[in-house]
Amino acid sequence: MARVTTPVPGFSGTVAGVVFAGGAGETDDPAALTYFARQGYRIDAGEPTEPPTVTEPPAQPPTVPPAPDADQPAGNASTEEWRAYAVAKGLDAERVDTMTRDQIRDLF
Repeated sequence: MARVTTPVPGFSGTVAGVVFAGGAGETDDPAALTYFARQGYRIDAGEPTEPPTVTEPPAQPPTVPPAPDADQPAGNASTEEWRAYAVAKGLDAERVDTMTRDQIRDLF
């Protein structure tokens, strides 16, 4: 918005739809600014403002699933292999005995 200063110091009132107080007013109306320029008003456009910069979040590295333990059985290993692995990792043997291979595998 441009700051406009009247040629009459201290003027207060309305000119071309712009309210002045103490000899100064503000407008961005091109017609009013043209009128004020022709009539000897001082027009101070001020510093041009730049639109705010949109900062994009940093790119996230792709998610890599954790590597399985070296001793983890293959996905298609037998139920017994998966039960032994689960017990070795600290699961209750009685609980593991009631589970299917896929249920055990899904825990890891």
